[in-house]
Amino acid sequence: MAGGGAGGAGGGGVRWGELVLLLMLYLVQGLPFGMQVKTLPILLRQEGVSLSAISSLGILSLPWLVKLAWAPLVDSYYWPRFGRRKSWIVPCLIIIGGAALTVLPSRSIPHMLVVIFVMNLAASVQDIATDGLAIDVLTDEKSLAFGNAAQVVGFKAGMMLAGGLVPWYFADNPWLGCFGVIAVVTMGLAALLLMHKGPITESAPATSADKGDTASATSAAARPAVAHDVEDIVHKMKEVFGMILRQFKQPAVRPLLLLLLTYKSGEVMADVMFKPFLLDEGVEADLVSLWTGVIGSAFSIVGSLAGGYCSGRFSARTTLLVSGVLRVAAQLGRALAAVLTVSADSPLPILTLIATEAITGGVVTTAVFTLMMAQSQPGVAGTPNTATFYTTLTTVELVGKSAASILSGVFAEHMGYEAFFFFTAILSAIPLWFARNIKSHAQ
Repeated sequence: MAGGGAGGAGGGGVRWGELVLLLMLYLVQGLPFGMQVKTLPILLRQEGVSLSAISSLGILSLPWLVKLAWAPLVDSYYWPRFGRRKSWIVPCLIIIGGAALTVLPSRSIPHMLVVIFVMNLAASVQDIATDGLAIDVLTDEKSLAFGNAAQVVGFKAGMMLAGGLVPWYFADNPWLGCFGVIAVVTMGLAALLLMHKGPITESAPATSADKGDTASATSAAARPAVAHDVEDIVHKMKEVFGMILRQFKQPAVRPLLLLLLTYKSGEVMADVMFKPFLLDEGVEADLVSLWTGVIGSAFSIVGSLAGGYCSGRFSARTTLLVSGVLRVAAQLGRALAAVLTVSADSPLPILTLIATEAITGGVVTTAVFTLMMAQSQPGVAGTPNTATFYTTLTTVELVGKSAASILSGVFAEHMGYEAFFFFTAILSAIPLWFARNIKSHAQ
């Protein structure tokens, strides 16, 4: 269980119990998403669902895109005796696990889709509270690096678990396996948190800048536990978003926003089209799933761990710049693969390419998330609602990735695979320009 309070700037250092807790919380959030994007299409196809219907499943992820709408509520209202973050995390875990349990006795496809949407909704709310918890307990460059490695690795591990390993192990009954594991993991973690009396950790104290602002003079721990009326909620949301908007107008923040909008564009576009490319090259579907889903995900986790180490050993900005250049080289390798012939009989070149891209992409992602969390630290973000500020940054990042994913098919169809993969490599180089002007605020 997580240790004591977050403390201020002087309370730095890595607390391994807190890192394990963050890892498990982010793993839980990755379970529904992995189920949706990797396992669900296979299950639905086995039930005779059309490809056009399967392709519309992205709407199930809508809560992740609009979670900013309720972030101020999650960040501001809670039960003091239960804790600022725990008040939201535990109910969300119970909702995810309970929703998964309702699927086990049923094989109704509409029911399953509704359940996945509900799980994504609860996971997106939990994500806000978990991000806030991470900001509370990660207070220096080293802890931020390790914490963000736990974040990225945990989420990817959850996706791999529900989107690959579990359905493979429970091949005879993947429905039971996936939803059963989701229920057991989430309910088990909720039980452990309930056994821990009081808050998970104390909220970070108000900074001197906060104390000078009459709107935020009260520390996070003393904020009202329950909203009394709709007008109070609306006023609070306007206040929080007003502070965030003022921060976004600061010249120092603009490069970070541009980085978040663009740093994944080329990578996401290439990833979305790489599976169809391999299929069009004659590679069997099971090999495509193995190469990209299991092997690629495993190397991506390795990259995330390396990104956490390098961001702590050097700096997040330096790590991002170096790994970003290597990622461009990997993207150019995809363009080369489109020109040459891909053969399942000689998989080493393509597996090397997949591993290189996954590792560099994992390093880049962890470095960027470390920069985001550093910018969200109390005294840097300019608002006591640090989780809301961080959620705003992650929403900007998600908008950039979503737009790239939607446009990838259009570009690939009109350009052809060779030109398309070269184009995505160029896109991956553009964010490096914005990264040059970003500072790491964690000390």
